[in-house]
Amino acid sequence: MSEKIIVIPARIGSKRFPKKMLFDIQGKTLIEWTVEAAKRVKETKIYVATDDDEIAKRVKETNVKCIMTPKNIKSGTERVSYLVDKIDFKGKIINWQGDEPLVKANHINKLFTLLDSHDIVTLATLYKGDLKNTNRVKANINSKMQAIDFSRNDFFVSSPGKSPSGKTFKRKENWDTCWEHVGIYGYKSPALKKWTSSKISRREKKEKLEQLTALEIGLKIGVHIIDNAPIGINTIEDVKKIDDLTLLD
Repeated sequence: MSEKIIVIPARIGSKRFPKKMLFDIQGKTLIEWTVEAAKRVKETKIYVATDDDEIAKRVKETNVKCIMTPKNIKSGTERVSYLVDKIDFKGKIINWQGDEPLVKANHINKLFTLLDSHDIVTLATLYKGDLKNTNRVKANINSKMQAIDFSRNDFFVSSPGKSPSGKTFKRKENWDTCWEHVGIYGYKSPALKKWTSSKISRREKKEKLEQLTALEIGLKIGVHIIDNAPIGINTIEDVKKIDDLTLLD
């Protein structure tokens, strides 16, 4: 078996955009576009983890292995962990969300490389726009290019730090700008196991950010900075952005 895999968690239940994985975009379903994007990463086996028979059917038509997972799994990370246990995989894992068809293969390759020196890795980009937007997740990144805090607010609860502008900020002090977290993760298999078997932290419950538990239990999260965040498909309006820009051509 390959020492590295991509797992695409794809659940059918989405409150903001029901059944979005099966939504047709320019002649293909969303999950098919994401699988096609993942195939651009060379020498890596791809799996889809889903709780829905119709998604599984579409995935099998792309010649990618699909593993059925329980419907009561709460997060993409837990769904990935379930699949990794099921196939008894030991190695490097990328969690490529099923609603992210525009992630670039070179960014994934960079994350695989970063896993040589980190427990967990992820992407970030320079935050642009209103910092008070709680739907966008902010990241506090240190000089070692490791994430030390995440927040939905325009301040960080547990960490001081330096913003991309060079200014230094104290704990709970409003920042001028920061990094925006892009929710693609990579893990070493032992780190993934430790994360998903740990008790959910109080801050994760409050902010609904699962990576806060990973930090609290001592896992190191390396970060690769990219120029722009890819458009994720969270609402029907996001589909319209892709149609207008024909980004999937």
